[in-house]
Parts: sequence; structure tokens; C-alpha cells
Amino acid sequence: MTDIIYDLEGSPVYRVLPQGRIVDFEGQSVAWIDDGRNIYDYHGMHRGWYEDGAWVGHDGGMIGFGGSVQGPCPDLPPRSEARPRARRPVREPPRPAVYFPPPRPERRAAWARRPLGSRLDLHSGH
Repeated sequence: MTDIIYDLEGSPVYRVLPQGRIVDFEGQSVAWIDDGRNIYDYHGMHRGWYEDGAWVGHDGGMIGFGGSVQGPCPDLPPRSEARPRARRPVREPPRPAVYFPPPRPERRAAWARRPLGSRLDLHSGH
């Protein structure tokens, strides 16, 4: 899987690399997607699900979106053609042990309370 994740304004924010690793355009690891489509950060915090091209939050709304989204979603902005220069990913930090994910909510055709481009910051605590 290789994908670009866009924020609510259509700006590219992250890259999804093979093995589900999510990195920013500087090459820093910010999260990963496990076999159950759960997204965890490197502090072991559950950050949502990645399904059908949509990053779905705990409230069922969309946090961010990939190149091809299927299923319920809000009106998506046009994807920006301008992309930051993607740097080579640095070595991935160890993935911490995680607990079972929370129950998956029903996906809504709306933005999450904290979508990318608003207040969600996966870089805090790096």
C-alpha cells in the first residue's frame, strides 16, 4: 500500500508506505496501520482506522483522506497538485505494544471533530 493522506483543505500531509507506516514529507514516522486497519501513533495511542481510503476517527467522521475514497464521506475538497518534496523516510522507531482498539463507530459522511488541518497533531511528543 502506498497512498497520500490529505487534510480537510485537500493539502497532502502524510504518505502511507508499505507495511502501513505513515510518514510526513520530511520522512518522520508519525503512525502505522495494523492488520485490522487500526491507526496507532508511536506512543501506542489509537488514532482511528484507515478504510477504503478514509482515515476515520473515533466519532465516525473523516480525519483525512487518501487518493481514492469509497463509502460515506463529506464533500471532499480538490486535492492539491502541489506536493512537498518527499524526503527519504528515516528509520522507523519501534512500534510499542498496544491494547485492543476501541469499538469501531459507524462511519459518517462528515468530518471528524478533529480532522487533519485543524487541531490534530501527530508530531507532538516526537
